[in-house]
Amino acid sequence: MSPIPRLFFSSLWMSVCFLGCTGILLYYSGARDKAVWVFYPSMFFCLYFCFYVVKYAFNLSVVRRDVDIEFANGESAETYFIVPSAVIYTLFTAASYSGWVLFGESFVTGGNDSYMSWLAYGLDNYIRAVMFDFAEVYRFDLSTIEHASGFWPSTFVFIVRTSLSISVLSIAITTFKRINRRRSN
Repeated sequence: MSPIPRLFFSSLWMSVCFLGCTGILLYYSGARDKAVWVFYPSMFFCLYFCFYVVKYAFNLSVVRRDVDIEFANGESAETYFIVPSAVIYTLFTAASYSGWVLFGESFVTGGNDSYMSWLAYGLDNYIRAVMFDFAEVYRFDLSTIEHASGFWPSTFVFIVRTSLSISVLSIAITTFKRINRRRSN
């Protein structure tokens, strides 16, 4: 992998781990007044990473080159397929929970204090993005939590879902081209 994406992914992964640990500590310590320290950084990193993933998805030649280099070195190229989704999921869930703590029903409706509910909310949005709203069309809901209908919460969810959808399309196109290239050889 080229040095810049590797540096970016490793620094972002450390940020996610820090935010995740901070969020868990805030959740279990009851220090809800400190949720602002989780909300704004997780929102910023989530949106930044979404834009980065979209930029990278539209540059498939760079992805193919980097993946080919990783495969040639015996690596599995998981940084392109697993890490971005996991990072966006974690940051989205942290931002949603801390947004609910800070802004209440004006950011997320149906929120509660169950940690599993928030993980399910993040997974629900992830599935809706990856399956191109299959879950929404067929009313397959993992969570009763929904984003509020305000401009900022809706825009945040739209950006996250769109970037995940574009990322999945990018991965699918790269994979199909790779399979076709191997078949032709």
